[in-house]
Amino acid sequence: MTAASNKRRHCPLLLLAGLVATMVQGQVTVVSNAAFTRHGTNLYAVGGGFTREIPNKNTFYSGPETTVGDGQLIVLDLSTPWDGASPPWKKLANGPKQYNLPAALNADGTKLVAFHGSAAANNTFGMIYDVAAGTWSNSTVVVPNPNREGIPGVTDPDNDIMYLATGYDANNKGDQMYTYNFTSDKMFTQPMNGQAIMGLAYFAGAWNSKTKSIMYFGGNIVSSGDNAPSGVTTYTPSTSTWASLVTTGPAPSGRSDMCLAVSDDGTKLIVHGGRTRSQFNQWLSGEIFILDLNTNKWTQGRSYVKPRLNPVCTLINGTFISWGGSALLSLVVYDIVAVTSQQTTQLFS
Repeated sequence: MTAASNKRRHCPLLLLAGLVATMVQGQVTVVSNAAFTRHGTNLYAVGGGFTREIPNKNTFYSGPETTVGDGQLIVLDLSTPWDGASPPWKKLANGPKQYNLPAALNADGTKLVAFHGSAAANNTFGMIYDVAAGTWSNSTVVVPNPNREGIPGVTDPDNDIMYLATGYDANNKGDQMYTYNFTSDKMFTQPMNGQAIMGLAYFAGAWNSKTKSIMYFGGNIVSSGDNAPSGVTTYTPSTSTWASLVTTGPAPSGRSDMCLAVSDDGTKLIVHGGRTRSQFNQWLSGEIFILDLNTNKWTQGRSYVKPRLNPVCTLINGTFISWGGSALLSLVVYDIVAVTSQQTTQLFS
């Protein structure tokens, strides 16, 4: 990774061994690096691909090599229980053929917007999915540097704006907050003024309904490739203010490629999996950390048996759900009260 670009290794023509059979039109495919968003009990995942770790001859760590998928858009109804380890995802119309992309729903859940770069099937930067019609259309948005990856999209449901911190400036400095208006299909920018997540990529963000703020964690420093220091940064759109949480307890180390989720009542934050990396070390994680947002105290739960990078995840009714990721694992359910994880046999009853 260099200062000129934050893009990782792409293999758009490579079919990874053992995965060819899953890439069949009409089937739901377990992927990594998909964008995900939830409205009510409907969890959506869009895009993604198939990732393997490739050793770097010049360093002591590996790096991801990803094959783009078919642009699948899938939805899982979390209000309906199921039996078996495979959740009943429903496949919708295919969208952008891209991974490490941001996507979010508008406030009323009628429109999903995804932004994507050079791995896309066409030259349009944004695509809009009409939930009722089940169709995609092109956005009119144009940005200076559409090839930037690893930027989360988070919607403020109070103003119906999607926030894309570090943005798409041509200089790749990552010092602008890009904001997308779902109603007008327009993108705007504002300076981030030296905040902790400036210059980062492959970080995660989620909306906190209690504090009316976006909570960010993790990421890589684009200029060096190293992980950013551990810490939770918040942004409150109504006042355009930033803050860093002061926490106690066993916090997760700095990392990228993890999954982050916040509970609907704004009292819990989950960090799961990820990649810790510095100049001479790398560690792929299956860890799970729970931050009590009433006390700002971290608790570490029992780690999952395998490292998990870039999964789809959500936190609903005291249950954390993780699906996919670089290990291409099916859905795992984690009870944050009992602090245990298991392969699911039934979700909700």
